[in-house]
Amino acid sequence: MNKLIYILAIIFLVGCLPKRNSDNNDNNIGSESVEQTNDNPSKTASIEKNKESETIIKETPCDSTKCDLGIVLSISENRDNLTEPLIASLLATIDRCCSNNVEFGEFSNEMLFVVLEKRPDLFLKAYKDNINNLDTGYINYELQSPIHDLIPLKEIIQKVDSVEFDSVIKQIVIDNLEKGKWW
Repeated sequence: MNKLIYILAIIFLVGCLPKRNSDNNDNNIGSESVEQTNDNPSKTASIEKNKESETIIKETPCDSTKCDLGIVLSISENRDNLTEPLIASLLATIDRCCSNNVEFGEFSNEMLFVVLEKRPDLFLKAYKDNINNLDTGYINYELQSPIHDLIPLKEIIQKVDSVEFDSVIKQIVIDNLEKGKWW
């Protein structure tokens, strides 16, 4: 009887082991991809589930200009002396591959709103001039998600709206800020 229980326990444990991934391309037919980030802020992980529900994780490095706390710190230190190149650097360093880097995410989000409050004109110009090199989807997401309720969102929206800027960029920024309102 003890041998039977022992054998059944082994069969059960072996059945719980994960299946090995195969390099055969037939297993990946019909796979779907979901992009996520892991604990390393300089890499992103592409997670694919194939038809057998096996999980394959592929890491791709984040560009070295992304998640740069030095640039965010420069914005903080120069908040009263902001320039368009400095703001463009901030926008370029904000990327979805940084989403698991909590320290960078909170600090860059706060500085994004500081820039909008202090120099909305330069923000709009930097956004428009560098739009092809930016992760605009993620920047827009950040604009919709102020890090705390002390950010004067209503005043920022008014300042952005008052800037003389003939571009759809201005309306995109305002629309995304509007989505972050809580008043």
